[in-house]
Amino acid sequence: MVAPKAANSFPKITGNTSKASQRKQILVNNLEGVQAAGTASTSSFSEEIGIRERRFIKLNDLPETEQIEQGAYYYTQRKLSSAEVATHVVEAGETLWTISQKYGIRLAALKSKNRIRKDSELRPGMVLNLKEPRKRGTEIPTYSEPKPVVTSPPPPTAQPKVEQAPPQKVQPQAPTYSFHTVSAGETLFSISKRYGISVENLKQLNGIGNQNLITIGQKLRILIP
Repeated sequence: MVAPKAANSFPKITGNTSKASQRKQILVNNLEGVQAAGTASTSSFSEEIGIRERRFIKLNDLPETEQIEQGAYYYTQRKLSSAEVATHVVEAGETLWTISQKYGIRLAALKSKNRIRKDSELRPGMVLNLKEPRKRGTEIPTYSEPKPVVTSPPPPTAQPKVEQAPPQKVQPQAPTYSFHTVSAGETLFSISKRYGISVENLKQLNGIGNQNLITIGQKLRILIP
């Protein structure tokens, strides 16, 4: 099947991002939203941004016991019945709720379009519909990256014997690093899951304190095993 579009650009954040933690400053997927400046309960967070807790919970499809996650984006306007893009490929660790928040689609609409009700039914690689409902009786397709074609090397030719030099002591290699640029909506937890490392390891490598603060465009060092 044709590769679905990447989800890296979602959620789309526009507006006055320097005041993202205040209401009516940014749009999240073209809907009014706000970014959590810290971890909090739904009660204290909704009071902080000036919106009734019950309405805030409903707008974001949240259970009442859910904690607000630092750096995450939340909606202060009702989400839509469909997303801007047609499909999403499920990644490890995602839930129906996180996918609905990523694209600004109501959780009930996402479940209905794909005839799926529980997170336990999700599998990495599943291609979920975000616009059109899936036809009754059809299975959810799975997408996997095409494997590269490996060609066998030519058979070795006979080589004359040469005296081998004594083995040299192998010096330990220095650790190798790569870098990740923080995108809108990403947190230390989501980045650590992406690279298969712990949040503490990520914080130590980048000198991040206990407040867990990262900013859009910040480059984080990632240890390559």
